[in-house]
Amino acid sequence: MRMKKIQIYFLLLASCFLLLSNLSAIPTVGTSAATLPRQGIFSKLHIVYMEFTHYWSSNKEWVEFGGDSSFTAILSLTEIHYGFENPLTVRAVFPTEYQQKDFENSETSFGMGGVVIDFKYNLFDPSKKLGYTGVVYPTFSAIAGARVPTGGSPDTPYPIRKWTGMGSTDFKIGGLMRLGNGIGALHAGLSYWFNGLLGDDTDDETFYNVGIESPFIFNKVAIILELDGSKEEGDYYLLQFCPGLQYRIQYGRGEKIKHRVEHEVRIDASFPMPIKAEGGFKCPTALFIGASWYF
Repeated sequence: MRMKKIQIYFLLLASCFLLLSNLSAIPTVGTSAATLPRQGIFSKLHIVYMEFTHYWSSNKEWVEFGGDSSFTAILSLTEIHYGFENPLTVRAVFPTEYQQKDFENSETSFGMGGVVIDFKYNLFDPSKKLGYTGVVYPTFSAIAGARVPTGGSPDTPYPIRKWTGMGSTDFKIGGLMRLGNGIGALHAGLSYWFNGLLGDDTDDETFYNVGIESPFIFNKVAIILELDGSKEEGDYYLLQFCPGLQYRIQYGRGEKIKHRVEHEVRIDASFPMPIKAEGGFKCPTALFIGASWYF
């Protein structure tokens, strides 16, 4: 059992090294309403480590694993954003998952989840329309997209399937808001996923988040606080508080692009903690780490 945990921690550290060596990334707070300039490229790599301790019983209550039972998952989310003619940005997300379950039998799996391709269209940017910085007037964007069945299955446990999908073609619509300038920001988002498993017992899902980014301290470190929620129309619900830190590295002359600096690397870490959870498996504290790079 101890050796298996060591192997998991080694895999996590190796993933972190790969993440940092490629200057890839994790999202700062949710998904920003800001769009990229024409031909702008933004990449991310997001590593998620979850060690589950409870399962949701048929009596609708949490039951702690007994004995030496354990369930660990490591996810990676690679994102590539590309700016077409303003105000349109296209994003592709490539999830992979590693799971190790030790219950009556020991099972290990590794594979790719469903690839997500979505579009973000800026509806209102006060810095362009009104000449303001966005401190008083928020930026709004609409999002729409789809998940293609490149991986995942109907048996994928909750909440892992929030990122990997369930092996079906799903569709998403939603909206994003950003309020702020160069000294901090408030973000909010709401999206609705139409599950492609028509006629199945699986229901559609709603995602929402509200978060703030503090001003950068010494122009380097920012505090991130977020409430992140998801609700399937059945018995699955998760509301998390996600505190975190962000460290940025700026290089070159740089040029401001949509509240960001063109030549900039951001390294992030956050620790999602469930406030309320129902269904699937429960993780007391997860670990999100990553970095982002504009080029």
